Amino acid sequence: MPTSDSPSKKTPLENTDPLVRAKAAREWPVDDQAALERLATQDPDPRVRQVAVRRLKSSALVLRVLNADADAHVRQEAQDRMFKALLSSEPEASSLFAEIAPHLSDDELVRIAKEVHGETSAKAVAFVKGAKALADLAKTARSHDVRVAAFARVMGADESLLVDIALHSEFKDSGAAAVQKIESEAALTRVAERARLKPVAREALSRLGKVEHDEEEEEGSADLEPAAEAEAPQAPIDPAEEARLLADFDAAVQAREAILAKVEALSNAEARSAVVEARLEWAALPPLSGVQGHEFAERFSALCSRKIAAAGRAERFAAVSPSLDSLAERAEKLAAEEVIRNQRERVRALRAEWDHTTRDAGVPDDDPRRLRFETAALKVEQALAEIDAASQQKRDEELESLRTLPARLEFLIQQKEVAVSQLEEAQRELRTMEPLVGMLVGDERKKIGRALEEVRPKLFAKTQEVREAVEWTGFAHLAAQERLIAEIEAASAIENPDSAANKLRDIEARWAEVRKVPKDQGEELWKKFTSFRDPLRKRLNEFFAKRTAEQKDAKKKKEELIARAEALVAAVNEATDWKKGADDFKGLQTEWKALPSSGKHEKDLIPRFKAPADRFFAARKGAMEERDKSFGANRAAFEDLVKRAEALALSTEWDKTTTEAKKLQAEWKTVGPIPMREREKLYNRFHKAVDSVFDRYRRRDSIEDEKFQAERAAFLAEMEALEGAEAAADGAEDYKNKVADFRARWRKMSGRPSREQDIRFKTLFANLISKNSEAFKGTDMDVDENRKKLEKLVVKLEALENDKAKVDSMDLATRLKEAWASRTMGAKPGGSNFKAEVEKARSIYEKLGPVTGDEGEALRKRFDAICRKLG
Repeated sequence: MPTSDSPSKKTPLENTDPLVRAKAAREWPVDDQAALERLATQDPDPRVRQVAVRRLKSSALVLRVLNADADAHVRQEAQDRMFKALLSSEPEASSLFAEIAPHLSDDELVRIAKEVHGETSAKAVAFVKGAKALADLAKTARSHDVRVAAFARVMGADESLLVDIALHSEFKDSGAAAVQKIESEAALTRVAERARLKPVAREALSRLGKVEHDEEEEEGSADLEPAAEAEAPQAPIDPAEEARLLADFDAAVQAREAILAKVEALSNAEARSAVVEARLEWAALPPLSGVQGHEFAERFSALCSRKIAAAGRAERFAAVSPSLDSLAERAEKLAAEEVIRNQRERVRALRAEWDHTTRDAGVPDDDPRRLRFETAALKVEQALAEIDAASQQKRDEELESLRTLPARLEFLIQQKEVAVSQLEEAQRELRTMEPLVGMLVGDERKKIGRALEEVRPKLFAKTQEVREAVEWTGFAHLAAQERLIAEIEAASAIENPDSAANKLRDIEARWAEVRKVPKDQGEELWKKFTSFRDPLRKRLNEFFAKRTAEQKDAKKKKEELIARAEALVAAVNEATDWKKGADDFKGLQTEWKALPSSGKHEKDLIPRFKAPADRFFAARKGAMEERDKSFGANRAAFEDLVKRAEALALSTEWDKTTTEAKKLQAEWKTVGPIPMREREKLYNRFHKAVDSVFDRYRRRDSIEDEKFQAERAAFLAEMEALEGAEAAADGAEDYKNKVADFRARWRKMSGRPSREQDIRFKTLFANLISKNSEAFKGTDMDVDENRKKLEKLVVKLEALENDKAKVDSMDLATRLKEAWASRTMGAKPGGSNFKAEVEKARSIYEKLGPVTGDEGEALRKRFDAICRKLG
């Protein structure tokens, strides 16, 4: 392979395909760190940078990538690389621990604190964030410094963590320290009963006993009254002598008490010389006989001896005090070191030196240096005991595993389907366990050794066989992976997310079955596979996340609808407005249908929503059925009123009909309720019938006229038939009689004709006369004579027009006089009663026979015009 110094124009590291560069980075010489550094920091593709970071040797450079790279996968690779470097105690990584630690998780920091030796483990404690992780270190960390540092950070936490440390600590120091910080009596009792280590339980019991003792002291005890001394009988003596003797006795007692107090107050430094002087002074005192004298002598002798002994101890203590500080410091230094087996002799030597130094030195039990020395020594001894126990347990476990190893290997060899990694692990275990055979004794050692010798070649042969089978299977899997890549490429184009997800799961499951392939080809195929899978998975994840959010929102809204439905059902009572309730439920159902599906929750939500609706409509149905029973009589009453109203609609007895209709309306208001829809239907029929009655009453004249109109229509049809018939040659008289009969019948008909019928009659009548005008000569239907009469009538009215103009021009007084004259003497032609003249002219006009032709039409128009003017 070309290197960075190769004369080739273009190395694989410079290829445009990132997969080629990634493969080259995996195979590039690890000594060429400069090229790998360029890839790790400058390559545009994160996959290439990730491979390059994995092969960097410099922890400082890896840290720089960890701080600067924008891709999460590259940073994760750099973080894993730094974590492994710290676990392996790499010097450069250890020196950069303060910069690396913020990037590590609590789990990684805990592993470093437990597994790494030296200062790094203690430093890791300062970066642990979780209280539980700190408590775990305080309980199980093998390093004393780590446990102390972790416990120092836990002390301010909740008491439950201190109880947990006390109960489950694997080391006495942290467990006992936790007990000292526990204040609750219940917690101390629990620790005393269940602590893993007996010294911790004893410490908890000790604290509980101290609490009880303090309580007893607080209760106090009753003051004791000194027993009265029995007085011996005395012989009577002289009072003066008695007083003198008592005074001498008191003086002797007081002198002795003063010397005792003086000696008691002596310090250790002045005790030796001052005690000699006190003895001389005591010897010079007046004698004191009796029991009191003996007691004072014993007290003085004991006090002097005690002071002399205390002075000696103080001198010896002062002499050995520097050595005690040195011994305590050496013990603490030993306790701070990593616990190893050779510390056993060192701690024994320290204890022997301490005992020799403090013998007859009067070192107090509560001397801080004694406490420091004992704490440090006990810490080392406990750690050594734990090491011994762990070593023995491990040795026992290894020997037990060694005894079962031949059978386990035989069983593994007999398996048809076994992984190469399992067989290789079995070979490593065989190599590790073989040296332990010498720890067995007697026939067991020979038996196990012989069984391992027999199984070794079988295991090797089985491993080779399975490895070759795996290689052949891997080549067969290559074609299957190619097919799966084509399938996932096709699946990427599937629009339906559910179908695409099902297809993706199927392809991934099948890929897992054929994942074992030769490494070089497998990496290329895997990258090609993930280039299609990752975008598809991202798209599906985004879709399903969005759908899940929508389903969650729909679930929330549907639960609100269910709550509203339950509230509607809970409010049902006798006064419930069933129509409004039904409308409300229909509204809820409409809202439910408008919401999207809530996914897997739908099958639970639908029955919950349907149940209150079913209960409501069942209650509504029952209420409606009960109400319908009471509606029967009302319904019958309404129907009877409707039938009676509809019967009235055909009557022509107008006054009786309207009176009856009003009674029916009054009766309608007194009938009780029925279902609204039925009431509305019946009311519409009733209202229509009553309206018809009153409408016919209002149109009673026109209704009667309609009957006459029909008669007149038939009459006009008869006239039209005669108009259209051919005139007979010898039927002039008959024709005249028919036309005259038409006029007579028209005049006798009841009712007034419509304007259209009147005009039609006049037109037909004129047409019939015009058709044979000669037949009507000399009769009242003579056209010429009628025209002349009409002309005279028109001329007469037009003459009145001039008189009206004169009247209109008169003043008010003249008009009044004319009116008065007209009223007293009667109207006269040319007078002011023009309206009466017009009515008279109209009456004459109505009696005139027909006037046909254009001339007749002109005269009629003149007549109508002058009538309108006159008034």
